[in-house]
Amino acid sequence: MSIIIFFLYFQGTFHRLYYKVFPLVVRPPVSIMPKALAWDKWCEKHHGKPFPLQSDMGQCSWVLSSEKSPVPDFPLVRYVVSEDSLQYPLKLHWMGKINDFENPSLFGFQTDHLERWFFHVPLGDTSFVWVADNGCRFPGPCPVNPLEGGVLSISEDFDFEGRESLLMKDQFMGIGESPVYPIMPGRVVSVSKETAGYTVELDHGGNLMTRSTGLSSLGEGITRGVQVSSLMAIARLAPKDSATFNLEVIRNGKFVRWDAFFSEAHPVPDSLFATFRKGIGF
Repeated sequence: MSIIIFFLYFQGTFHRLYYKVFPLVVRPPVSIMPKALAWDKWCEKHHGKPFPLQSDMGQCSWVLSSEKSPVPDFPLVRYVVSEDSLQYPLKLHWMGKINDFENPSLFGFQTDHLERWFFHVPLGDTSFVWVADNGCRFPGPCPVNPLEGGVLSISEDFDFEGRESLLMKDQFMGIGESPVYPIMPGRVVSVSKETAGYTVELDHGGNLMTRSTGLSSLGEGITRGVQVSSLMAIARLAPKDSATFNLEVIRNGKFVRWDAFFSEAHPVPDSLFATFRKGIGF
C-alpha cells in the first residue's frame, strides 16, 4: 500500500486532487516578469517625444523652456542641466538602440548658441564610459598638450642628476621659441623669474594647479590674477634648435605624472572613439 501512495505522490496525483477538491485554497504565487516597454513608449512615459532613426536607433527629445521646466530624472541629464551658464530654450536628445534604449549610446543638448554631445562608449571589460565630443572623459578635466613635441620619458640614458630632478616634474621638449600653452583654462596665481627662467603657476579650479618652470620669455599680458584660456600662450621656449621646460601637475596637493593624468582624461583611444561614432551614425 505504501508503494502505491508513494507512486501517486511522485506523479503529482495528490496535488491535483487537492486543488480540485479545495479550489479556494491559495495556490503558490506564479512569478511573472513585467514586459519591458517599447522604446517609444518608454520615451513618452518620461514626457519626451520619440523619433525613429536609421540602423535600429531611436531618439527621445525634450524641450525645456526655462530653468523651472521639469527635467528628465536621469543623473547625467540632471548634471548637464545644472550648469549655470546654459541658456533657454534648451533641447535635450537621448539616442540609443531601440532594443536597449534605456542604455543610451548618445546624449546631447542644444541651445541657440551652443551644442554639446556625450557618447556612452563600451570599454574592453564590459563597462561603459561617457566621453564628450572633445574626446575627454565626462565629467572631468580635459587637459591639452601644452607644447608641440611631447613629454620626455625618464629613460636609462638620463644621467643620475637628470633622473633625480624629474622625479617630481615632467620635462617637455620642442622647437626653440615654440609657444607654451596652459593645459586647461585657469587663473595666473604667480609669476617669478630665476636663473633657469620664468615660472608661471596656474589655478585651474577643482583643486588642480600647474607650475611651469624654465620658460625663456612670458606671453603677452601674463601677470598675476589674469584669466587664461587653453589657446592663450603663457610663455615661449628658449631660442635654440630644441629647448625644454618643466611642468608639474598638482592635484589635491599631490604631484601627478603627465602621462597618467592625460590618459585618465582620455580613456578611449582616438581610433576606437572614431569607430564608435561612425557605428552609431554620428
